[in-house]
Amino acid sequence: MEAFLGPLIERQLAQFKIPGATVAVVKDGRLIFSAGYGLADIATSKAVVAEDTLFNIGSVAKLFTTTAVMQLVADGRLDLDADVNTYLRDFEVPARFDQPITLAHLLTHTAGFDEHQIAILVGSKGVTPGLGDYLQRHMPTRIRAPGLQYQYSNYGMSLAGYIVELTSGVPFTRYVEQHVFKPLAMEDSVYGASAPGRFYATAYALTFGNQIPLESFETAITPAGGVHTTATDVARFMIAQLQLGRYEGGRILPEQAAGAMQKTHFQVDAHLGGSAYGFYERRHNGLRILEHAGDALEGFSSLAMLLPKHDIGLFVSYNGREGGRARFQLANAFLDNFFPAKTATMVPPTGFAARAGDYTGTYRLNRHTRTSFLRLVGRSLAMETQVRDNGDGTLSFNYPADLMPPARWTEVKPGLLRRVDAEVYAVFTRVEGSGQFDRLALDAPMQLSLDRVAWHESRGVTALVLSTFLMTFVFGLLVWPLASVIRRLRRRPSRSTRHVRKLKGLAVAFCALALLFLAGYALVVAVQTWGVPIWAHAVFAIPYALILLTIALLTNLASMWRERSAALLTKLYYTLVATLALGFCMAMAHWQMLGFNA
Repeated sequence: MEAFLGPLIERQLAQFKIPGATVAVVKDGRLIFSAGYGLADIATSKAVVAEDTLFNIGSVAKLFTTTAVMQLVADGRLDLDADVNTYLRDFEVPARFDQPITLAHLLTHTAGFDEHQIAILVGSKGVTPGLGDYLQRHMPTRIRAPGLQYQYSNYGMSLAGYIVELTSGVPFTRYVEQHVFKPLAMEDSVYGASAPGRFYATAYALTFGNQIPLESFETAITPAGGVHTTATDVARFMIAQLQLGRYEGGRILPEQAAGAMQKTHFQVDAHLGGSAYGFYERRHNGLRILEHAGDALEGFSSLAMLLPKHDIGLFVSYNGREGGRARFQLANAFLDNFFPAKTATMVPPTGFAARAGDYTGTYRLNRHTRTSFLRLVGRSLAMETQVRDNGDGTLSFNYPADLMPPARWTEVKPGLLRRVDAEVYAVFTRVEGSGQFDRLALDAPMQLSLDRVAWHESRGVTALVLSTFLMTFVFGLLVWPLASVIRRLRRRPSRSTRHVRKLKGLAVAFCALALLFLAGYALVVAVQTWGVPIWAHAVFAIPYALILLTIALLTNLASMWRERSAALLTKLYYTLVATLALGFCMAMAHWQMLGFNA
């Protein structure tokens, strides 16, 4: 392990410009390797020590939440198949579909909640809201019936943690500390970044060649993340999972409950991994892998990976922004080195050219906001991939966000593709049963579900439309007033008709308000993960004023067209202006910007 992992991680720190990393490997019920590399804190030159340096492991902490749920299931106090409203007291999940949401849905990320990230962070000096209060105030919309599609959900896992809190009668974090950390002697594992006597690694973002330290934070949704721990503490948890709940003569789970936690409960296709409880599953080199990745602060990136059949576990965490790519590179290098692939290169099938068009197009990760004012941002920033026909019987597409290197794929049978150079599969499905494929499912480097994107909804077209609006508003706000000032300085009389002057004034007012709205919207988006400021309601009232201005523009435009004195070019010009104003109002409605809608 030292000979393999040491040089690899050192190369990664240099390649991705990451300050430090911590790693642990377990096998056959014991820790066989752990080490720290690089710096935990640049300012103090403090080195990473696997046994002592605490990293924020982000969503890897969801495995502790799932373990807590399974403990209460084993005790008979929770039922995985019961409606979650059975356990909720102060609020309930609306019954929007015939089938209720269960704990099983929450633990497999198939509950059908929309993406929601508003106010999930709390600054180091802020007040963390109660878990129940947060979940009640920030419940996302249910966008599909449960059990139909995988869509990763922080809210769903947090709701599962809250049910642990309600059922056990103790705060969620205290329950995990007492029933998961303590039995495993995870003495350096804590929720939050302010525990005394501990050394926390600092997260960094590389900006213009400089490593910028990122401020620590608390999270309002602790069951979804927020644990700071060491590599050796996570190793103890991995040992317990690999031994089906047993650790050094004690247990954190009965064997049956641990087995159920690691069993596949949702799967798109038998060739792909699926969702266990808490873990997601993938296939690589013929291996069944259970894992969970975690990100925090855009600077911490972690991965816990189990190979149950071989009783092996690997944990790694980085404190630099590019750690998200480094962790999967490390995991796959580990698997390829110790469990090399045995399959031959695939040969493209004949006749594929006629079907290639069914696959090609843009696909977007389904984890993005659809029903709030963040719809524009969610669609613009959500990971996308372009599936292209190579013309030689293969397709090419990058992994979303370049999480893994680009690959060439060939068809095994309609809807099932395999990488040409590895036994890694992709599954395409149709919603309606004919025509082009609508969805793409991957399990490498993690479970991903993507939906086909219509050309007019693609990131490029959205950016073009938004840029056109922005440039038009800037032009209108600056050029028309400037032209008026120049005319007055030259003492040239205005030849505009009354309706033209009104249209010009309305257009300038529209451009000014539209730019004010876009600036305010950008500010709200920039701070929304920390909470929505009270002035945001004023920002989202501006679209209604823009609608009124658009109505006034259209009314005066109709009057101007009835005037014979107005030039045809002037009429066409202001028709274009009014059309752009109407288009922007329609775009705001499409992007859920009419009024504050969180």
